[in-house]
Amino acid sequence: MIQVFDSKRAELVPQSMPEAWRDARQAAVIVYQSCAMRIPGKGPAYRDEMMAANVDWLAAQALPGEKMVIWSDNGHVRPGGGSMGTWLRQRYGRQMYVTGFAFRRGQVRAAGLAGGKFTGLGDSDVPASPEGSGDAILGATGLPVFFLDLASVSPDGPLGRWLAQPTCSTTPGPIGSPTIPSPTWRRPCRRACMTA
Repeated sequence: MIQVFDSKRAELVPQSMPEAWRDARQAAVIVYQSCAMRIPGKGPAYRDEMMAANVDWLAAQALPGEKMVIWSDNGHVRPGGGSMGTWLRQRYGRQMYVTGFAFRRGQVRAAGLAGGKFTGLGDSDVPASPEGSGDAILGATGLPVFFLDLASVSPDGPLGRWLAQPTCSTTPGPIGSPTIPSPTWRRPCRRACMTA
């Protein structure tokens, strides 16, 4: 499909405009990436690599010279493990700033599961995080919303030592609810995750 776009560029561009051809070609690339992800040996690491490649494409082709905000969950932007964040950090270094998120209780909108089948988007209540979890300790500040710049935390101080210890954190994903066992809920989280 991508070869068709390339071979017919001279015909297609005059019928629309260069930007439309460029964007349509990239859409075909993303379809190919999605199909290739199902090839044995590809999977999640390949997905993160391709998400990073698509961000590179945006930066180089669609939005050159522009600042971008990319929304993703903590797992995709964390350092290490072949995540999108790892790939982007190799490419952009200190030009990239990653903000992670956490919450103690509330509500999320996610695709539900019932009997192994998707039930569509819905709101799920998230019960209060257990005492001693990272979310509960950070939530104990009493602040409704705050930003903690982890880059400025001294590793030798009390907060730095606490962050270096394994802790539990509520990390909702796009699928499931707190009442359905899922690896995205209250999974162990080490400093590498928390400093993403």
